[in-house]
Amino acid sequence: MPSSVCNSDHYSNSSSKNKTQSPSSAGSLRGRGQPLVLDGGVESVCITAMQNNFFTVLALTCLLFWGAGCVSTEKGDLKFGVPGKDTIVSRYELSYDKVKTAALAVLKRNGTLLGDDLIRKVLEARIDTASVFVGLDDSEPKITKISVQVRRGAVADIDLASELQKQIYGELITH
Repeated sequence: MPSSVCNSDHYSNSSSKNKTQSPSSAGSLRGRGQPLVLDGGVESVCITAMQNNFFTVLALTCLLFWGAGCVSTEKGDLKFGVPGKDTIVSRYELSYDKVKTAALAVLKRNGTLLGDDLIRKVLEARIDTASVFVGLDDSEPKITKISVQVRRGAVADIDLASELQKQIYGELITH
């Protein structure tokens, strides 16, 4: 069995025999001619355990970052990000065209319109550094559902989503 610092039998036996020794004579416990070993070799039980713990923590950290890195957008795409509440949904008893016109006006006023997907009924815009997705759904008769999703980098920005939703509502009631 290899010599190791973690060998508690060596210290407990020798310290139980020499309980009356002073701290200055504690160095003589290791015996004459033996160097003080602070760290064992690669085959040491302590070093192997520390390496296993380090690599286990490293693997779990990598899994955490890789596992929590995708968020679905209103367009149906996956985007890098931390999951969180990033969408506000409202329903209006107005036609699809009126709600879409109001959403377009608000997005153009606040930022740059990047896309208008007519098949999926999603508007995409950029406001400052935030990506904005506005999903429109007219599947219910006489009701249009609007979902505003905002992501700033990898993080949800629910405050901006709420502000845009309020502006869209304001645009709907004034026109």
